[in-house]
Amino acid sequence: MMLKKGILICGIVGISGITYYISDKYNTLMNEVVTSINSTGYFLANHKPELTLSLTSIKHTTKVKDKFGYDWILDTKTNYIDIFNDIESITKLSAGSKATKKYYKQYLANDNTLPVIVFSKIGDNSLTIEASSQPINIKSESASINIPELQIIHYSDNKKLETVLLATNDIKINHNGAMTIYSKPRLLYSVPKNNAESEISFKVDNISVGNVSIADGILATFSHKQKENDNLDISINANFENLSSVGHGVLTFKLHNITKSTLLDAINLGVDMTLSGKRYDTNDDNTEQLMEFMRFAKNGGSATLNFDAKKQNHIVKIESSLKFDPVLKNAINEHNALSLLQAADFKAKLNIPKSFATSLVSPVWLDRFINDKMVLVDNQQLLTDMSLYKMNATINGVQLKI
Repeated sequence: MMLKKGILICGIVGISGITYYISDKYNTLMNEVVTSINSTGYFLANHKPELTLSLTSIKHTTKVKDKFGYDWILDTKTNYIDIFNDIESITKLSAGSKATKKYYKQYLANDNTLPVIVFSKIGDNSLTIEASSQPINIKSESASINIPELQIIHYSDNKKLETVLLATNDIKINHNGAMTIYSKPRLLYSVPKNNAESEISFKVDNISVGNVSIADGILATFSHKQKENDNLDISINANFENLSSVGHGVLTFKLHNITKSTLLDAINLGVDMTLSGKRYDTNDDNTEQLMEFMRFAKNGGSATLNFDAKKQNHIVKIESSLKFDPVLKNAINEHNALSLLQAADFKAKLNIPKSFATSLVSPVWLDRFINDKMVLVDNQQLLTDMSLYKMNATINGVQLKI
């Protein structure tokens, strides 16, 4: 009798220990996933998770709220593959209120869930997440966006974090009858765990508007590096195999000393405007953008933009830079827009074919610029060299007082 009781107790202890180990390992997975979700700033858990444990699976349900205040329900079911090495889980996100269903109705499936299923697997020191989404058709009064099935693969371990996003077909955007097509876009997001420079690479075979090809073979890389003072250095490098009428092109854009808050505020401003359907040219929007730019200037921010392209004997070359006087930037005042110009140090050189310029600017205005010597002509190439410093502008050697 005592032996049977001892075996039973050992069995209970063993099951409890295994269940605790599974729960602890599961919490490791969920903590990493929830941390990743919360770090985006778009979803926050506002409810303690409800866990249901069994010998074969764990069910996790929690309520989350997105950045717009709408409620969602996050359901995750985890199945044990090898409880001492791997576990797998499937996650769904469904609307948590009538308001959420109404606001996101064009994105939701018939069962009021986002048409995305997430499959997760955790090993000893690694996390793999695979997700697939059903095609989505987003419509408004003037536009529609057709997004094909997407495949998403996320992997992280002690050294790196990588996310791959693949579109199985073309993304099509119809705005007032004008169709823009992104052919087979794919994206790679890579972050080393040592807080070094992270990188996003974007590739697309072709971008076209209507029957006109705008660009072929686009590879763009976005990287950012965190500095000791918590500022960011951002770099965008893009290579175009063939860009419209200018041929092969290379673009480099860099931002230095931009704060995380300024960058996120600028991104959120754009997201809010896009999702709410607001226009970008309202006074309120211009004021918000100006405030963000002033904060960037006062923080000692700087930017450079360079573009080089060549097709046959014609070249396109743009060199530009913007920084702010280290003393005058401290006097920038949000109530005085001219204080921004007083601190600005801007330089730009342009060398572009006349035929290309006429596709961007009205010929009437272009002739006026040429007559006023703001643009010089050399063998069908248009040249401009301009600078602005302490409210003094110089264009092709001619000084202008602002």
